[in-house]
Amino acid sequence: MGPLTRRYDIVDGNDEEMLAVAADSIQNMIAGNRRININDVMLLYGACAYSSAAAGLQGSCTAAIEEGLPDMLSDHQVMIGVPDMIKRLEISITDRAGGGTVNVAVQDPIRPTPYMKRGLGQGQSPSPSPSPSPSFSDSSGGDGSGRVALGEMP
Repeated sequence: MGPLTRRYDIVDGNDEEMLAVAADSIQNMIAGNRRININDVMLLYGACAYSSAAAGLQGSCTAAIEEGLPDMLSDHQVMIGVPDMIKRLEISITDRAGGGTVNVAVQDPIRPTPYMKRGLGQGQSPSPSPSPSPSFSDSSGGDGSGRVALGEMP
């Protein structure tokens, strides 16, 4: 089976708004404790990468995407099997006006929770832990609503 490829062409403000509305809808599903599928994950990651590069294609954008995406979703927020299907995520953002391109590769973009990593021995039961709520605003503030805003990066 070949790689799963999604392409989002953002040409004008209408496209930006449609991407933001779609990402907001997916975030509402997560907030409602619904698990999202691989298509929703790809759109959410694409919206996040686009929003971080919207101000301009810079080298710091690449580092922010590589560091921020793996902490964006947990394996408890996606459907079973999605983390296994996305072992490597490659994102390419091209600025049509300036002609620059940002290429980012993220290994294991959905990290398993510590509980899933260590496994349980016989006779042990999992200790309940609160599920993390997604936050897509940067550490310098954001609006605190957990929503992706253009120009913000996790």
